[in-house]
Amino acid sequence: MRVLVTSGAEKQCLAAVRSLGRAGVAVEVLDPKPDAPAFRSRYCRAGHVSPPATDRAASVAFWIERLRAARYTTVLPCDDLSAALASEERDRFAPLTTLLLPPPESFRTATDKATLVSFAGKAGVPVPRTLQPDSVREAARLGTLLGFPLIVKGHHGWGAQHVRLAHRPADLVPLFEEVAALENAPGDALPVLQEYVDGVGYGFTTLYRYGQARALFMHRRAAEYDVTQAASPYSCPIAESIYDATLEALSRRLFDALEWHGLGMAEWRRARGTGRFVLMEVNPRLVGSTDLAVQSGVDLPLLAALLARDGDVAPVLGYRTGVRLRWLLPDGLRDLLARPRRLLDPITWRSASDWSWRDPAPHWMQLRRAAWALRHGQ
Repeated sequence: MRVLVTSGAEKQCLAAVRSLGRAGVAVEVLDPKPDAPAFRSRYCRAGHVSPPATDRAASVAFWIERLRAARYTTVLPCDDLSAALASEERDRFAPLTTLLLPPPESFRTATDKATLVSFAGKAGVPVPRTLQPDSVREAARLGTLLGFPLIVKGHHGWGAQHVRLAHRPADLVPLFEEVAALENAPGDALPVLQEYVDGVGYGFTTLYRYGQARALFMHRRAAEYDVTQAASPYSCPIAESIYDATLEALSRRLFDALEWHGLGMAEWRRARGTGRFVLMEVNPRLVGSTDLAVQSGVDLPLLAALLARDGDVAPVLGYRTGVRLRWLLPDGLRDLLARPRRLLDPITWRSASDWSWRDPAPHWMQLRRAAWALRHGQ
């Protein structure tokens, strides 16, 4: 097998490269920058510097050229932009490789946060109360109806990039305009207003084959970016593998309703006090917890590659729980800078890390990139 993995700067890409490489798969990586950490992995057969995702025409041409140059078993997206490109251009890419993607309408539903809330609510999946203003003025009025604190959320953007917390009415309009500017694509709808769910983040990651689950994995965030703080958004620095029957039932209901195919992760928050799971978003790709899933016994990158090659795989529905993993760079570093008291938390020191003595070069590049970002205030 030969697999092309996108977004070489992301930790899930490095996890996929290592997983596939250990299994003897020839792995190649795409990223717009030549210093992508996954390029330095001993398991990366070749790294290809691609055009920036903002240059759509150049990106499509580059993908087509690359897919024609080698017979790839599949392409595994590791960020929203590459997943969207694969979905939107599937008719041009599909003759050249096997893509694991949900139907186009399901993909659009899952990746537009306002549309997803409406769809999931109709499917009987708990969602936060969400309002869609059609102007800045109406946002101020609806905010009063919804109550504070509340979340201002863009339709797109991954992680907490397009998410802001308005503590009080005076915060709402500036934050609403800020998120609207981040969306900034012509014709994009204005951000939504959403009730703030105080709780802990959970994830349900899965691999589906035409509406049927072939693998599943659940995790709880033992530490995470706190939207109530002023620090820059970052991915989860510490997570633990768990199993929860309610979380599985709700997540399967959602992915079944979407008639899912391929990789996906439903992100949830479990409300403090009630224990109620509330859906936050869906990511149609490999996600940051991939390394934890692999170490817990669910090798999602390899299973996806085998599904693309063979058309099906034996279901992997069980795994080890209680496995705790800490990602050192850049997420762990950003988390410590935002919350120094984390150094006193036993969870920090009782967690395994993503450091690999057999494959250390990517970590040195992660450190270099993290130092540059911190020095330049990013």
